[in-house]
Amino acid sequence: MPASYENHRAQLKAILVAWGMPEDNADATADILSWADLHGVDSHGLSMLPGYDRLRRSGRANMAARPRIIKETPVSALVDGDGGLGHVPARFAMQVAIDKAKEAGIAIAAVRNSAHFGATGYYTLMAAKEGLIGMACTSASSIQVAPTFGKEAKLGTDPWSFAAPTADGPPFLLDMATTTVAAGRIRNKGNEGLPCPFPAHPAGFWTRTDCPAPIPWRRARKAAISPRSAARQRIPATRATASR
Repeated sequence: MPASYENHRAQLKAILVAWGMPEDNADATADILSWADLHGVDSHGLSMLPGYDRLRRSGRANMAARPRIIKETPVSALVDGDGGLGHVPARFAMQVAIDKAKEAGIAIAAVRNSAHFGATGYYTLMAAKEGLIGMACTSASSIQVAPTFGKEAKLGTDPWSFAAPTADGPPFLLDMATTTVAAGRIRNKGNEGLPCPFPAHPAGFWTRTDCPAPIPWRRARKAAISPRSAARQRIPATRATASR
């Protein structure tokens, strides 16, 4: 029987606290992870825990991390994540940007020294709920993407998100990878032994259309994901003029 949202969120928080994360940080992180699962983004929710556990066990993620502002102006801030998971620093940074934007009209905040931060859309939605336009992006932690028309993985799946309030309904929210499919969705299919109904790379070397086992990314970098809008097209020459 599927667990309720409350139980799902509580389980996430309990695991994070057991790993040594302060309760307030665990509460925020569990909220972000469960938000992803609740909205169908299962590639960035509960399924991320094994990867986070590997970061923790290898000493690459500080579970007791506390983000802090190390440099700021009236319209900007640089946040240090203290080597922890990225959820708490990212939420902290977006709130700082929101507060500054309400005073100055626009603001930006950047985070350094932190790990994976979950679903990007969670943070832009924070801004939209405050009546602001929000944008967020991040760099990926691994190489999985071939450049346009390339044949070997050289780039990350670097995601970005945009959100804005609407006049008479829920906010508009776009949250996407810069590839034909998020890597986490392929990972989940592999973990569950399910087929991957995703399009092949246009260059023809993405051969893992079925996922009987987790994909060995680091051992087979040529099994890359294609960048979005990577189809080769013939574009006719044009001339543009402007007049009053």
